[in-house]
Amino acid sequence: QRKAGIHQRYLDKGHHVNAIFYSLEGSAIELQDTAQLQIQVLDGDKVLHSEDVSVHYVALLTAAENSWKVRILQAVPQF
Repeated sequence: QRKAGIHQRYLDKGHHVNAIFYSLEGSAIELQDTAQLQIQVLDGDKVLHSEDVSVHYVALLTAAENSWKVRILQAVPQF
């Protein structure tokens, strides 16, 4: 596909994020995210196919020094 010039492009159309769990001491958080994406199949710059999809993710983050560290990011069936 690469030699033929065919490739995919993912366009981010937005997210809806819900906090499901936040630990009492503030060291961990679980999030559910519904991402709206457009997936395009291209031949060079020409779009051969375009599809809008919703992808659902679950993420587990833990506190780091001055930020959050993603421990798990998993695509899941619709929740």
